[in-house]
Parts: sequence; C-alpha cells; structure tokens
Amino acid sequence: MKHAGLFLVVLLAGSLGLVSCASAPPPPAPKPVVPQPKTRMINNELFFRVTPQGDLPQGKATYTFVLAKAASNKRQSVDQIQKLMDVLRIMQEGTLVTYTPAPNEPAVIPGNQLNLFCVPALTSSATSVALMIEDYDYRYADAITRRIGQHIESIAAMDVLKRQPGPFWVIAMKSTPLEDRDPLLVADLSSLSADQIKILVDTYRKYVFMHPMTGNPSEYLKSLNAELKPRLANPFDDTSSMLYLTSWRVAQP
Repeated sequence: MKHAGLFLVVLLAGSLGLVSCASAPPPPAPKPVVPQPKTRMINNELFFRVTPQGDLPQGKATYTFVLAKAASNKRQSVDQIQKLMDVLRIMQEGTLVTYTPAPNEPAVIPGNQLNLFCVPALTSSATSVALMIEDYDYRYADAITRRIGQHIESIAAMDVLKRQPGPFWVIAMKSTPLEDRDPLLVADLSSLSADQIKILVDTYRKYVFMHPMTGNPSEYLKSLNAELKPRLANPFDDTSSMLYLTSWRVAQP
C-alpha cells in the first residue's frame, strides 16, 4: 500500500504539470516598428516682402535675399525680367520632400528647418497673396545689391555683383542687421534656365529641411554650397562660378 500511494502522488504531480521533461515555448518577439517614408509639402508662403521699414521674422535657418541689379525694370533686359519672373514664380511653388519621420515629430516644421525667401517689394510684408513681378521693388533691390557688393570679403563675388546682370541670391544665416564676419553664400542666377532654377530651389529647401541648423553657421553654408553645386552641373556650364562663399565685412575694402 505504501508503494501504491507513492506512485499515485508522483502520477498526480505529473498530471498537474509539476513534472515535465520539455520547457514551455518562449513568447513571440515583438515586431520592430519600421518608420514608413513620409511626404511633406513645404508650402508656398515661405517668402517675405521686404520693405525699407520692415523687420525680418526671427528663427529661420537661412534667409535668402532675391536681388536684381537695376533701379527700375526699364533698365533691365527682357531676359533679366523673365529670369526674375521665373525665380519669383518657382520660389512660391511648393516643394515636396520625401523623408523618414523622426520619433515624436512635431506637427509644425521648426524654424531651423526652413529657409525664408526675402523679396524687396513695393507692398507691405503680408505673404497671404502671390508676389508678382509688378510688386518687385527694383530701386530697393538695387540699393541692397550695391551695399552687399561693398561689404563682402570675396573679391570674386564682389566682381560678379558688379559685372553680371542677375538676378542673384544672397543667403545669410540670420536676419539683418549683419555683423562683421557673418557668413554669406552668393548665387549668380544670371545664366540659369527655369528648369535649373527649379532644381536649385527644390534642392535648397530639401537640404535645409533635412539638415536643421544647430551648429556653426559657416560650416552649414559650406555644406549647403557642396550640396548645391553638383545639382547644377552640366558639361556646358562652369558651375563653380555660380556660387561664392564669403562673409560680411563692416569696414569697406
């Protein structure tokens, strides 16, 4: 009877799972969450009508002055006017960016991921309506171009602003006023087609969006310059003569 009772206890223990030769299977591993590509339109209101009395908004990564070199449209050639029209039209079109979203991405794009096009204009600084060629303030743009030409360090960029018909971009890393040694990137758009201008605008916006400005302004413009140059490359153009890294000098040369 003692042996039978012992056998019965072991049998019951086995039936309750207390004695088992095989371990339970591990729980399934959680599937990794893979961020899906996302598209975002950088909208067409990222421009600012600059007037002599107006102050620029703060907190953007870059500020791009869209400049022409003439006191009036009557002093510009048909080609110059057409190129300026192309620049104004294209910069007001949206740029579609495809990217992988970061965790907890904010709903609103931070200012350090945006460029602001700054356009000398006869009207107020409102950006709610399209900016037309008739709104462009040639006299103020000419004055800005001349002043920049007097205060930049690069002799080559200075010569371009004097010699080339334009239009030009002058890219700064802060809103005005500029201080001594502030870095600048000058882009000569005189010889670019509308298609090349479109490539330039889209590449520029995408770069700023994908590379938030958090470090050294001079290094940032060097990287931006390196990104833009190959996008304009073709066997019939010397693109090295279109972009000029320089800096602001308080004292005139």
